[in-house]
This record gives sequence, C-alpha cells and structure tokens, in this order.
Amino acid sequence: MLELRNIAKMVGGDYHIYPTNLTLKRGTLNVLLGPTLSGKTSLMRLMAGLDKPTEGSLIFDGADVTGKRVQDRSVAMVYQLAPQLKVENEKEKPLTVNYDELVKSWQK
Repeated sequence: MLELRNIAKMVGGDYHIYPTNLTLKRGTLNVLLGPTLSGKTSLMRLMAGLDKPTEGSLIFDGADVTGKRVQDRSVAMVYQLAPQLKVENEKEKPLTVNYDELVKSWQK
C-alpha cells in the first residue's frame, strides 16, 4: 500500500501540489485524471521518488520512504502517451488491460 500523507510540493513559493492525502491499495487499479498542468505528473514523480516533497511523507507498506533514493525504492514510472487517441479512448484504455496477464509477463 502507498500512502501520501499531507504531501505538498512548492516551487518558488507557489504550490504545485497542495497538501494532499491519498491511499493506493495493493491489487487495485488507480487512475490519475485531470486537465493539463493539474499536477498529475508532479504527483507521480513524488510517488516514484524522482522529486522530493516540500511537506508531508510517503509511506510504502508501512515504511516511510520520503527521503529514500529512487534507486532504492524498486519503483518505475512509465509515461503513456498516445496522441492519436481521443480523451474518451485514453480514459477507457486502462480498463481494457488484462492486468493478471500483464503481471505474469513481467515475471518471466
């Protein structure tokens, strides 16, 4: 489980991510959806450890990993860009993936 506890990111005195609480449970499908510049990528970069939060903490399976180096987290971030698809198709795409098969293919 990944928990974001009052996670915030400020740049130049301005909030890029306002203090946010979020819990992502293992085995669930989670989608970040929002308009351009709403903070989706910034939030994912914080979760992956590519950026450090200005405030708050990241808890992974009960352990605080806020200051842990990205190399020590066993986490990856992949951008899914499909400019040829319409928004409706992009929203539906995660729902059509067979995640059991996908996980099995990663374990090979």
